[in-house]
Amino acid sequence: MAIWEDIKRKTNELVTDNDRIKELIKQASEKLSEITKDEDSKTTLSSNVKLLMRMVKSSISGNYNGFSYKTVFLMLFALVYFVVPTDLLPDFVPLLGFSDDLAVLYYVIGSLSDDIVAYKEWEELA
Repeated sequence: MAIWEDIKRKTNELVTDNDRIKELIKQASEKLSEITKDEDSKTTLSSNVKLLMRMVKSSISGNYNGFSYKTVFLMLFALVYFVVPTDLLPDFVPLLGFSDDLAVLYYVIGSLSDDIVAYKEWEELA
């Protein structure tokens, strides 16, 4: 699918560019603050996006070095997918627009469960 390839290409382009990663985190944060409709989805989406943003920030700042390249790539992929408005289900589609964003985030969060546990343990000690 062209959309997946586009997201993958965009992720590959920024995976080693800390300035562009910071801009991505800013865009994700701004988009997250715009979501106001469904409180349950908002809470789940918000906590997952914030977790990924913290993980990426800790990684690019060098404060946390426990992530593999694959883990960083998956986190960035999820954030790029979240930020891009024209993904599989465009964000402007009523009621469904963010469902694919949630699905990608849940997939990435599920795939990174061991990394997340380790990161949260590190975060509590830091």
